Amino acid sequence: MKKLVLRLLNWWGYEARARAVLPWAFSLETDLEKLGLDAAAVDTVLDVGANVGEHARAFARAFPRATVHAFEPVAATHRRLSAAVADQPRIRPHCLALSDADGPATIALSDNDTINSLEGINPKFGASTGEEVIQRERLDAWLDREGVARVDLLKLDVEGHELAALEGARGVLAAGRIRFLLIETKGVRAEEVRSVGTSLVELEALLAPLGYRLLVLYTDYLHLPPKPFHSNFNALFGRVEGAAASRSTATS
Repeated sequence: MKKLVLRLLNWWGYEARARAVLPWAFSLETDLEKLGLDAAAVDTVLDVGANVGEHARAFARAFPRATVHAFEPVAATHRRLSAAVADQPRIRPHCLALSDADGPATIALSDNDTINSLEGINPKFGASTGEEVIQRERLDAWLDREGVARVDLLKLDVEGHELAALEGARGVLAAGRIRFLLIETKGVRAEEVRSVGTSLVELEALLAPLGYRLLVLYTDYLHLPPKPFHSNFNALFGRVEGAAASRSTATS
């Protein structure tokens, strides 16, 4: 029967594979499973730059006992997020930006609310609609205040403010309190980043000395010639014991 089903799927243009042999970057869930993360044992997920909760809801489905903290600092978008996850008791929305400092800051707003940013608006993706004062906090401080000892997965998509958010988490990163990070990047090298965004090289430079290594790269989209080249990825970093020590030895 199994062979018959596989033949039928192939005939219809589909390919079936066992989860254990799926290629890397096919699925975040299967990649994390191959890297040793037991979905049933995940306790804490942070969705930083949650917008209206699409990823937060997906994380709640994937990790059946996890608390998902969803961060969205813009008041109107936070209200939409709260409404969207009202039926999900394990998702906790926070009207807060994670950054490298605590206190108020001014965020640029767009008619495309997915690109609201503390780093400004890229007019290619939406028109500016003004500014709003929002609240910021360092992740180092927030985790201690909330009494969260360890984070299984941190998803970070904050429109060019990724490095600042990571700077505010330097203490917990150095202590190995975050196991995996999924971070949006707008190019491999800094010179490839068009307007607002963070490059893969910049992320690696900050995270590698703290013991984190790039493990999997998920391509969102590529603009190829004749358009100006532009890439967008989600990069999965993981804590690799001994990585920071080996890097410092190799560069000394």
